[in-house]
Amino acid sequence: MGALIAQKLGFSGSLSALHRLNEGAFMYENEKALNPLEYLDLDSNTYCGDMSDILLGRKLQVENFEKQEEGIYYILNDEMLSIVQLSADGVEYLLNSLSLKA
Repeated sequence: MGALIAQKLGFSGSLSALHRLNEGAFMYENEKALNPLEYLDLDSNTYCGDMSDILLGRKLQVENFEKQEEGIYYILNDEMLSIVQLSADGVEYLLNSLSLKA
């Protein structure tokens, strides 16, 4: 079929199916779950307020973080991962409450 499409377009060609085994650092291992912490290139931070604020997606204040410098950080709460961005405008969730349980 690919050869027919290519011929209609005026050149030689074909379709092929490739089986990708890896993408950068990610290796295919029979649907094995990956630990995102092994691949994140982010600093961790500690939320000093009530952790239920993060779990419930409430508005957060920069003053409640151990590191208050602008940047993107990950926060761990038991088996939950959140990623937040601290800036002059406040705190923004980039990812909230991703379960790390396999």
